[in-house]
Amino acid sequence: MELYSRLGASLRNLRSSAIRVASHVKSLRSYSRAGREEFSDVLVEEGLDESLMLLNHQLHDIAVDKDFGGVPTVAGFPGELNQVWTNLLSNAIQAMDGAGSLRITTSSPDAHHVRVEISDSGPGIDPADLPRIFDLHFTTKGGRVEFGMGLGLTITRNIVDRHQGTIEVESRPGATTFTVTLPRVGVQASDGGTP
Repeated sequence: MELYSRLGASLRNLRSSAIRVASHVKSLRSYSRAGREEFSDVLVEEGLDESLMLLNHQLHDIAVDKDFGGVPTVAGFPGELNQVWTNLLSNAIQAMDGAGSLRITTSSPDAHHVRVEISDSGPGIDPADLPRIFDLHFTTKGGRVEFGMGLGLTITRNIVDRHQGTIEVESRPGATTFTVTLPRVGVQASDGGTP
């Protein structure tokens, strides 16, 4: 009986691991298509889940609170929008230095838009730095202002702009929130290439 019990537990673990690997492969495929993917209806909440799956290994001591509102699809490029979610989530995780709380909220403020809010409990962004966070090569990684790669938020803003959306940030110690609002119909199918 003990042998059968251990065998059953091993099979359950194997099945769980296979499901997790399949989810990772699905998430990675959406990134590999970016740049040559087709304009389509995008499931924003599914993209957020895929981005969380890619970053799962960094979430050990971070409490994730998802408040999904069952939002409608938006028109756009799924891989590019997944890049937005991954950049914002990765920045939030890094800001918390491995521990804290991460909240992801989706809503439809009206019949024509979808809104995503990503909030972290990190130290916040210095008010003097806020006007520059979307500038190319500007970064505050490691709690200090540096001029390095700093491409993530610039690329994020360019993708949101390409989808005719907006991105805003509010920050104070213990609470930083990035808000992305996208039109349900925005970017034109004829637009090509990644920004």
